[in-house]
Amino acid sequence: MDRPKHDPSSTQDDFHEQLNRATPDPGVYVMKDISGRVLYVGKARDLRKRLSSYRKPEQMLDIKTRVLIRKVVGLETIVTRSEKEALILESNLIKRYRPRYNVNLKDDKRYPSLRLDTRQDYPKLTIVRKIQKDGAMYFGPFASAHAVRETLRFIDKTFKLRKCKRSEFKTRTRPCLHCQMQRCLAPCCMDIHKGDYADIVREVILFLKGRTPELIQKVRLEMEQAGAAQEFERAAALRDKMFALQKTLENQIAVNTDFKDRDVFGLARDAHIGVITLLSVRGGFLMGSRHFEFPDPMSSDGEVLSMFIRQYYERVSDLPEEILLSVEMSDQALVADWLFQLKGTRIRLLFPKRGEKADLVKMAVRNAIKTATERSEAITSELALRNRLKQRLRLKGRPDRIECIDISNLQGSDPVASIVVFENGAPQKRAYRRYRVRSID
Repeated sequence: MDRPKHDPSSTQDDFHEQLNRATPDPGVYVMKDISGRVLYVGKARDLRKRLSSYRKPEQMLDIKTRVLIRKVVGLETIVTRSEKEALILESNLIKRYRPRYNVNLKDDKRYPSLRLDTRQDYPKLTIVRKIQKDGAMYFGPFASAHAVRETLRFIDKTFKLRKCKRSEFKTRTRPCLHCQMQRCLAPCCMDIHKGDYADIVREVILFLKGRTPELIQKVRLEMEQAGAAQEFERAAALRDKMFALQKTLENQIAVNTDFKDRDVFGLARDAHIGVITLLSVRGGFLMGSRHFEFPDPMSSDGEVLSMFIRQYYERVSDLPEEILLSVEMSDQALVADWLFQLKGTRIRLLFPKRGEKADLVKMAVRNAIKTATERSEAITSELALRNRLKQRLRLKGRPDRIECIDISNLQGSDPVASIVVFENGAPQKRAYRRYRVRSID
C-alpha cells in the first residue's frame, strides 16, 4: 500500500491555527518539525503578542525566521504564573532539547578549572574538567590547559601546597621530592600547624580571585614584622614571595580605577556564526578573555545574550559584583533576580553608554567582531575547499565528512586498522579509532 504523501500546506495551516489560539499569558512556546524534534524554545510575557510576529507575510521576515517557519509544523505553548517562571522553564527546556535555533553553550568539560576543597585539613589544588556542586571551591574555567598548568606551577613554587593524593597523604612516612625542592611543606609527615597551612590556603584563594595587590600588601606587612623580630630567613622568603607576586601583577593590565570585579560581555554576529567574548576583570585588572562560538541563532541580540548568561552562570562559582553588557536585555531585571536566587549574591547587570565601563564593553565587542570575522573567513575557505574537492573527485555531494582508513600488518599477519575522521575540513580526534583485525586470515 502506498504511504500517504505529506502535505506541507496543511501542516502550515495547522501551525498558523495554533498561533491564533495563543493566550495573552506569560509562558514558553516550543516549535517542532515534522519528526517531532524541537527546533526552537522561546519565552514571552504575552504569548499571543510574541507569537503574532510569526504570522507576518514571509517577505517581511528575516532570512533565519523564514527558514525556521518553513520547517515548523507543530507548536506547543506552556502557560506559567509569571514571566520569571517562564524564564526558568525556558532555560530547562533549552538544556533538555538543545534546539538548533537557540543558543546552546557547549559543555565546559573541555575547559579546565582548579578545584580546592577547603573542608580538608590540608587541601590541595587539582585540575578538573567539570565543575560540580560538592562544596569545594572552583576557579576558572581557564582558557586553555597551558594557562591552568602555568598558574598551578606558579602556585606550587610560591605557596607550597601539598601535592600528593589523599591515599599517599595518609600513608607517606618521609618527605617526597617536592619537599626537597622547596615546593611543598610536606604536611603528610611533617608537623605543620593547621592554622599556618590554612593561612597559606587563604593566600592562594586571594591570588586565584585576582586579589594580587591585596595579597602583596599582606606579604609586605608580614615581611616587615619578620624583619623587626629579627627572623631574617623568614623575611627573605617573604621578600621572594612578594617579588614573585609583583612580577605577575606587572603582566596584568589595569582597566578600572575603582578596582571592582566585573565580567564584560561583547556580542558579534554575521551570516555564518555568532561570537560572545567574555573579559574577566578582577580587582580592576584584566585577568583574561574567552570566546564562545555558536551557529547564529534565530533570536534578537538581547535574547541571545540573556540565554547565554543564564547557561554560563549556572556552571561557574566565581561571580563578579557587576556584569557589563554590549546590548540591552528586555528581561535584564529578571535575569538579575534569577542570578540572586541561584547564587545568593546580588549582582548588577549594566548597559553602560559612557566612561570606563563603556570602553570595556567596546573592547569586548571589538574582540568578538575580530573572532567572528576570522571564523567566518575560515568557514568560507573550508567550504570552498570542499567544493573544489567535490569537483576534482566528481562526487555527487560535498565531502563534509571524510574517513581515511589504513591497514598494516607484519609480513601478512597480525593486521591492524586505524581510521581518522575529518568533518567540515577539521580533524575530529574523538572519532579516531584503532582496530585489531581478528576475523580475517
